Amino acid sequence: MNNNFPCNGGFCFLSYSQGYFFWLYCNQSLQSVLSIKSIKALYYFMLETPIEPKQVASPVRSTFEQYQDPAREFDSQTLKYGMWYVTHRLALYQALVFGLIVISLGLFGFAGWRGWQEVNVALNDQGRFNKNLRTFPDYAQVNPHFTPLPLQIVNSVVFAGGTDKYDLVAEITNPNPRFLVSFDYSFVVNGQTTPAEHTVLLPGEHRPVATLGLTSATYPNAPELVMQQVAWQRISNHRVLDTAPWQAERLNFGVTDFGFTGQGGGADSAIVSFALTNNTPYGYVAPRFYVGLYNQDSLVGLLPLTLGHFPSLAVQKIDVRSLTPNLSVSDIKVFPIINVYDNEVYLDPEK
Repeated sequence: MNNNFPCNGGFCFLSYSQGYFFWLYCNQSLQSVLSIKSIKALYYFMLETPIEPKQVASPVRSTFEQYQDPAREFDSQTLKYGMWYVTHRLALYQALVFGLIVISLGLFGFAGWRGWQEVNVALNDQGRFNKNLRTFPDYAQVNPHFTPLPLQIVNSVVFAGGTDKYDLVAEITNPNPRFLVSFDYSFVVNGQTTPAEHTVLLPGEHRPVATLGLTSATYPNAPELVMQQVAWQRISNHRVLDTAPWQAERLNFGVTDFGFTGQGGGADSAIVSFALTNNTPYGYVAPRFYVGLYNQDSLVGLLPLTLGHFPSLAVQKIDVRSLTPNLSVSDIKVFPIINVYDNEVYLDPEK
C-alpha cells in the first residue's frame, strides 16, 4: 500500500509491505530530516487505515457444448459429433482395415477349402468323370423346342411311264413347324441305287419326291427311299413369326380349266391340261412343280413341270402328257418345289 503526505517542501512516499515501512521517494527540495514524532504519526495513520485484499474473480470455464453458432448453420450437438469423429478418426480407420482383412482371409479360406474338395473328388473318382464324359445327352429330350423331329415317309410307290420306264415316288412330311430341311435322296430298288437328287422341304410341308423315268427291264418292287446329307435350318421368330400363313401367302397357286384326255384314238399318251394362276404378290424365276394325278383321291401318277418367269397374277396355260397305260385322272394337284426362304427364287419388283 502506498501513501503520500506533505514533507517540508515536497511529498514523500511511504510504502508498506508485510509489516515494514519503506521510504520510497522525496523530491529534491527536501532539506530537513523527519523527526521521530513524524514517523510515529505516520505509523499510527497507517494502522488506522485497514488494508483490504483485492478480490479477484475466478474465470468462468466454458466448453464447446455451450457453443452457439451466430449464423445458426450447425448446433452444439453437430459440433460434438464432429469433435468425436476427429478424435477417433484413426481408430475408425484401423477398425475398417482390420475388418476388411478378416473378410478377405475368410473368402480366401473358403475358396481354398472348396478347391481342395474339388481336387480331392476328381482324384478319388476319376472313373466316374471319364464315364460322364463319354456319355452324350439326348438333346431331343432335354429341349425339343430346338431339336427337329425326323422326316416322315408316308408311302413309296412305282408308276409305269412307258416301255421299260418307271417313276419311283415317295410322299414325305416335314413335321417341324420351324425347321427347313435340305437333303439328297435316292431309291434302292432290286438291289440297285438310283442317282442322288437334291431337294428342300419347307416347315410343315407334305409333298412327293420322285425319281422319274427310271429304266428297268423288270418291274421295280418295293422301292426304298434313302436320304443323305440332311441339313436342318431353324427359322427364327425374328424373321418369320408364324411360318404357316407366311408360306401360304407365297405358295398360293390356283388351278382352273382342268381337262383330261385318255389314250385312245391312236394317241399313245394321255393329255392333262389346265390353267395355272400365280395368286401371290411375288414373281418367281423358273419355278418347278410336281403335278399329281389323282383318281378318286388316290395318287396314280406324277408329272414334272418347269416354267419360265412367272410374275405375280400371271396365268399360264399348261398342257402335259403321260405315257402311263390305262391312266384315268379325275383331279390334279400342283405341288410347288420352291424354297420361299431363298431370295434368289423371286423376280425383282417391276419399276
